[in-house]
Amino acid sequence: MSRNIKRKYTRRTIFNSIDQVNEELQKPSISLRVLAGIIIIAAILIGSVWQKVTVSQLAADIELLNKEKNGW
Repeated sequence: MSRNIKRKYTRRTIFNSIDQVNEELQKPSISLRVLAGIIIIAAILIGSVWQKVTVSQLAADIELLNKEKNGW
């Protein structure tokens, strides 16, 4: 009779483990959320740097045009 109890316990444990694995697979992984956050932050930083570079280039162009206008 103790064998039947052990077998039932083993089967339940296996089924419980399978259920736990299935539940974990269905949940969105936190690593995906972290990766998405990193991508969003990187995109914001790249956009910010791009904007500053563009503004600097335009400021240099304006300065050059003002010099040409004044006959430099």
